[in-house]
Amino acid sequence: AAGTPLSGLFRHSSSRVLILVLCVSLPALLLVGEREKKCFIAAALFTALLLTGIFTKPYATGDAPNNTQIAFNILTYSVYAAKEHSSPPAFSAYREPLLPVTILPFAATALHEMKDIADPLQRLKKLYTHPYLKGATCLWAALLLFGIWKMGTFNNRHFIAVWLSLSFTYAYFCRDGLGNMLTEIPAAALLVWLAWAYMKALDSGKARWLALAGVAAAGMAMTKMLFLYVFLGSSPFLALALYWRGGQSAGQAARALLLPVAAFGCVLGLYTALMVAAHPGISAKDVYSSSRENTVLAIRGLKNTMTPDERWRTLYVYASRGALRSFFGFILGADEKDRLRGGRWERLSRGTDSAPNAKEGGDKWLPVEERRSYYTLSRTPEMRGRGKEMIMENLPLHLAMTPIFLYRGLFGLASGSSGLALFAYCSIAFVRSLTRKRPLDLVALWFPLAMIGAYALLSHFIPRFAEPMSPVLQTFFCVHMATWLAARNQKRAADPISV
Repeated sequence: AAGTPLSGLFRHSSSRVLILVLCVSLPALLLVGEREKKCFIAAALFTALLLTGIFTKPYATGDAPNNTQIAFNILTYSVYAAKEHSSPPAFSAYREPLLPVTILPFAATALHEMKDIADPLQRLKKLYTHPYLKGATCLWAALLLFGIWKMGTFNNRHFIAVWLSLSFTYAYFCRDGLGNMLTEIPAAALLVWLAWAYMKALDSGKARWLALAGVAAAGMAMTKMLFLYVFLGSSPFLALALYWRGGQSAGQAARALLLPVAAFGCVLGLYTALMVAAHPGISAKDVYSSSRENTVLAIRGLKNTMTPDERWRTLYVYASRGALRSFFGFILGADEKDRLRGGRWERLSRGTDSAPNAKEGGDKWLPVEERRSYYTLSRTPEMRGRGKEMIMENLPLHLAMTPIFLYRGLFGLASGSSGLALFAYCSIAFVRSLTRKRPLDLVALWFPLAMIGAYALLSHFIPRFAEPMSPVLQTFFCVHMATWLAARNQKRAADPISV
């Protein structure tokens, strides 16, 4: 497939793919009826996912190998561990479980084909890039796109707006992520279904949709551990907002709090019981303990100590490539050399301390005494576990630094600086949902914006962290704009003079 014309399509940039999809599809959608629109969109999504699944080359970068390692260790040693071992490893709660569990059937099929390879590590190396594993991310991508359809067409028939959202999500989000075992696609799917379940519960008044919301929230917590704290911490305020500005009675608001939290607790309680039963000697606390939390807090704690000059320079260093970075580069007199090793702002770039001759499996960073960037300095033994202490020592400074990391993370919401505009629009819509009593808008935006705020407050918020919130916010934006335009056209038709 590597040399076919179709495989070449999937090497093009996301913008080119999006333009191609829209040019072919929008004229057709404008000319057909409602039933034909549904059939066209369903067929197009199925075809796009099928072709992407076939022609996307699997790869393993960043945190993705950890999820494959967990699936491999469960199948090979019956141990939940994110480690490479030729013998049974010890239990490790380093990664969230939902994606590795989804990978299991696909990994089992792949390992069956490798039964002639005796060395477990060799089998694991081949498993990282085995094409069967793409089935797990294709499954989650299908759930994501179907969830966008359900959310986007909720109480409306704005098919063109929903198709725009689906096209953006496919071109910029799904297409590049199907070959890598990262948790962004599952997390995005769960956030969309969580928003839809709350919307359905408010619209119908039925308890089962609130229970479904709790199940989706539990799945999200088993995909992004930060959501465990976001859900439990913000759900009481959501119930209060529904009572105060959402037109819900005290009993309805209480039910909107208790039922999802109860379902959430049941799912996580079952998962915890199974993990403790399968790994003698561990406790419930061990299931939710992770060294990653200390690592992230150490990075943030050290980056809080930036100099005043470096804080201003983050406008350039943290901006994505494009017009905004060029603008700040002109204003600040900066160029790419300033971000490299030896440059004026080398401490802000994590890649400046990469070891040029690092061997495979060895330390990819320079020795500690030669490190300069905040990122690599935070990953030294001296900093391990000190992040929380550093933050609490100067909490006002930590809060003052939060807007800088919010700015950094928002570039993950959409291409270029449009992520900033998307966040601004949805934030204004969130405030208007409170002032104008729009409960459906409130529940659609609540948890994505809460996650963005939590990442900005508690981490160094690299743009990838914001990617799961992109599909639900883009869907909200497209449908919200379509609704506004339709209302404006109706008003113009009814009273053209006033418009």
